[in-house]
This record gives sequence, C-alpha cells and structure tokens, in this order.
Amino acid sequence: SERYDGHRCLPPCDLEVGPDCFDPHSLLQKELQGFFYPTQFTERLMEPGVSPQIRRYILPSMEVMHFSFSYGFEVPTKNVLGVETGVAIGSSASNITTVVVNHDGSIARVFQPGLEITLTLRQLFALSGHPQLLDEISPELGRNAKPDAPIFAGPVTRISGAELKLRTECFNYQRIDVQVETEYLCELSVALPHPMWTSRRISDITSSAGAFTDRQYHGVDVSFDFGGEFSFWDFDALFLVLIVAIVVAKLPTMLVELFTLHLLGHMSKVYR
Repeated sequence: SERYDGHRCLPPCDLEVGPDCFDPHSLLQKELQGFFYPTQFTERLMEPGVSPQIRRYILPSMEVMHFSFSYGFEVPTKNVLGVETGVAIGSSASNITTVVVNHDGSIARVFQPGLEITLTLRQLFALSGHPQLLDEISPELGRNAKPDAPIFAGPVTRISGAELKLRTECFNYQRIDVQVETEYLCELSVALPHPMWTSRRISDITSSAGAFTDRQYHGVDVSFDFGGEFSFWDFDALFLVLIVAIVVAKLPTMLVELFTLHLLGHMSKVYR
C-alpha cells in the first residue's frame, strides 16, 4: 500500500513560467508511438549532505490539451490470379475518410480527407467509455495507507496514470454505415487496458556541487496501433471454394448409397 497524500495543485501558467505554475506544452512528451500527458508528479530536490525535499503536485487542465495527427498506408494490390500488380497508397491528407467510433460502435465524428485528426484528452476518455477517467479509483493498484483518508480503496487515475490505445483500422470497402464518398475508409477507436501505474522519470543536475532534481511523472500514455483489411478477388481461392462446394453437394448421395448397399443387411443385396 502507498500513502496518496500531500499533493498540491499546480495551476498552468498564464504568461510567464514560474515556480508556482507549469507550462502544459513543455510537459507534453512526444514519443515514437504516441504521447505522454503528465497529470501528477513527485519532485525530489537532492543536495549533498542534506535531506531530500519531496514535493507532490497535481497538474489540472491537462485533459483539455489537444493533439493533431495525420497518417497513411501502403498496401500491395493483387489481380484475380493473386499476382501483385502495384501498391495502394492512402493518406488522411488526400483520400482517406476517418470515422471516429465510440466504445459501443456508434459514430462519434467524421474527418473528411484533408483534415487533420484533432482530439483532446477528454474526448479520448469519452470515446473509451470512461468520461471521468482521471477521477476513477483503481483498487487493483493498492489501498491508501494514510489514516482517515477520504479515498482509501486505491489511487485515482490522476495519480496512478493510465494507458490509452488509439487503434486505426483501414479498409478498401465500407463496413460501417456512413454516408460519404471516399476511396478509403479508416475507423479510429480508443481502448483502455487494465489499470496500471504509468510513469516517466526525468532527472536534472541543478548545480556544480552535485545538487539535482528528480521528477517522477504519472499520467496518460497515448499510443497508436494500426490494422485493417483489404479484399481482392482471388481466382485460386474461388476455384477451391467451387471444388469444395461440388464435393459437399455430392456427399449426401454418397452417404445414402453407402447406407443402402452395405448397412441394410439382406435388403442391401436387392440394391446391389
């Protein structure tokens, strides 16, 4: 168990960055497969020969931060004989319509080709089915050991962090009922895996005497995942299906013939 206490709310800076506020854009961390949005951090000020100073902060307003992205794909195309004939190239900037879907499969928003996909963290929470995600309690992550704590079952997500997966699936056919004319259609959904501690750590040397600052951030880790399906006519597969259909169609006749010629005892001699 842990003590989830001693936090101070650190507001965003209006104009100038100072010790009593934070710059949201400077804390947003772009990574190889997504973004990391800190919502809490613990700061340890270390100096040689001095007991460390420990401060804990909550970072409000991070859920209104937005991010924009575009994407594309390249998929080999095939003719009816299964031979590759080229490459299908799609881009959200030119020929992909992006349909954002809710956790229940309903359509939340449609981005036409040429528009950047822009979403806020709060919108991602709603799409995952957890609109108040940062205030949800996760008992799986350990009880609060602080005596008389107002919340003792576990940490809220704003303290523990969470992971959100943005899955984009692209198709060369329309499998969702949306009235658009487009060359390619991609569906964007948001999934929330099981609760987990999600953190990043940053240490900075602050003086030549060996003093340094260590910060451990907890927050929302947004990562991207891609998939989909492209369908092409395949003559070999069609031929195989026809052969199997013919064999299956003859099977009842073959079974009846086997039964009458061999399994009716003396009566079978009549049919031979």
